[in-house]
Amino acid sequence: MTTKSKVQIKREFDAFAAKIAQLELLKTQLNALDAHGFESEVGLIRAKLHDVGSLNEAKRDLDSLRKKIAQKALSKS
Repeated sequence: MTTKSKVQIKREFDAFAAKIAQLELLKTQLNALDAHGFESEVGLIRAKLHDVGSLNEAKRDLDSLRKKIAQKALSKS
C-alpha cells in the first residue's frame, strides 16, 4: 500500500477546496438568474452542484440555461 506524503495530501485537498469554491460560485450565479419557466433545468443543475465530479457538467448546463433565458427574453421583445 502506498502512503501519500503530506505535500500530496495538501495538494489534493487544495484542489478539492477549489472545486467546492467553484460549485459555490455556480450556485450563486444560478440563484441570481430569473429562470422562470426553466424549473426542471434549474433542478437538474442544483443536483449537480452537490458533486465535485459533476463540476464541468454543471458549468455547461448553466451556460446552456443562460442562453435559453437570453433567447426567451429576445423572443419577448
